[in-house]
Amino acid sequence: MFFIDGENLVFRYQDMLKNGYEPLNAIKHENNVYVWHGDIMHGVIADIVRISYYTSAVGDEDKILALSEDIHKIRYNYTGIRYKPGGGGNQYSGLGHPEQLCGFLNPRLFKKRTQKEKAKAVDVNFTIDMLIHTANDNLDSVVLISGDGDFVPLVKTVMQRGKQVFVMALSRGLNKDLPIIADEFHYLDDRLFKLTGEQKEKIS
Repeated sequence: MFFIDGENLVFRYQDMLKNGYEPLNAIKHENNVYVWHGDIMHGVIADIVRISYYTSAVGDEDKILALSEDIHKIRYNYTGIRYKPGGGGNQYSGLGHPEQLCGFLNPRLFKKRTQKEKAKAVDVNFTIDMLIHTANDNLDSVVLISGDGDFVPLVKTVMQRGKQVFVMALSRGLNKDLPIIADEFHYLDDRLFKLTGEQKEKIS
């Protein structure tokens, strides 16, 4: 399962825009609410159960619903793994090779009072959902998309339950412990921005 801290992602993205980073074409971005690009899923080979996008917005119920629908409409392509019925193991479906599949983001959008405010409901529900799915053995591995150091204890707890944790984040505002404790870490800079040579060196 993918758990995306959309607030962290969009605010770090907007901060990098202000600091001269040039976005890729076809970026999907709603100010202070969400940001996405298909390249985020580049190279991902997995049996994805769900990608949940946690974020917040200011507005009435109709506005929150409209933004949730916008996030839900976002599609992504990935290399999926399907198992043969009765195969008794991890076998690819079809002709015995991975399939190109398409999925959609599952919006978890919460209401907040002001644009600059970070909604506590995002972090709380994010943490609860990940812990419940881990405790119920609903997943083998977790992909966390966030650079927020508040999630370091959560990552450690999930790993203690025997689950693999992969972390992806932008370099701007990245907590220094996340890349170290995760089973695997990837920068998202080149999946959202056209990087200069100097910008590439920062994440090399």
